[in-house]
Amino acid sequence: AETAFATPGNNLNDGRYNSAGLGTSTAAFNVGGVPTSDPNLSVAVESWNGTSWTEIAEVNTGRDSLSAGGNSPTSAAVVFGGATAPAVSALTELWDGSSWTEVADMNTARKKSGGFGISTSAIVAGGYISTNSNAVESWDGTSWTEVTESGTKDNLAASGTSNTSGLIFGGSPFVAVTQEWNGTAWTELADLATARDQLGGTGNSVTTSLAFGGRTPGGATAVTEEWTVDNAVVTVTTS
Repeated sequence: AETAFATPGNNLNDGRYNSAGLGTSTAAFNVGGVPTSDPNLSVAVESWNGTSWTEIAEVNTGRDSLSAGGNSPTSAAVVFGGATAPAVSALTELWDGSSWTEVADMNTARKKSGGFGISTSAIVAGGYISTNSNAVESWDGTSWTEVTESGTKDNLAASGTSNTSGLIFGGSPFVAVTQEWNGTAWTELADLATARDQLGGTGNSVTTSLAFGGRTPGGATAVTEEWTVDNAVVTVTTS
C-alpha cells in the first residue's frame, strides 16, 4: 500500500508560512514565519505533542525563512538566521525548555538556508545573503565558525544530528543533488528522484531522512522521498 501524509485532526493555532520546524512526529516545534492574518513577522512558537499544538514562549525576534535544530524540542533547541523584513538576519536563539535566549550571531546573515543538528552542535548551509551563497558555518553551542563550503546554495533542505553528520538536498534552481557532511568535507551521494527547491526535510541523515514537498519547474509538488542506509533515495508518496 502507498504511504502518504495524513491530517492528524489538529491544526496549528496560528497559520504561517516560511516558518522553521524541528523535532519528531511526536515532539516538534514550529517557529516564526509569516502569519496569514498579520502584516508583521511572527514571534510565535508552537509545540506538538503528537496530538495537538500548544502555544509556548515566543522567540525574541520575529523572522521568516529561518532554520532550526533540535531532536528534543521539549528541552533544548536552536533557531538561526532568517529574514527580518527586509534585511537578512544572523540572529541565533537557544531554547532551554521554558524560554528563548539570544546568543552569538552567525558570522554571515542569511535566509533560506539548510540547517541541521541540535542546540549544542549544528550546521547552517547555503542560503541567500545579498546573492545566493554556498557558505557553511558550524555551531558548537557557544559560537559559529566558518567551515568548508557546500555545492548547493539556497532554498535547500537538510537533516542531521550534529555539526559532524548531516545531509543537504535539493535547492535552487531545481536541484536534485544530495551531499553528506562528515565534519570536514562534503561528499556528493545519490540524487533526489525529483529535482526541486523550497522543500522540507527531516531525519537523522545517516540511516533515514525524508525530503518532502517543494517546487518543481511545473509548480508545487507533494512528492515525498525517503533516504535509505545504502545511499539510495526511494519515492514513497507522489501527487
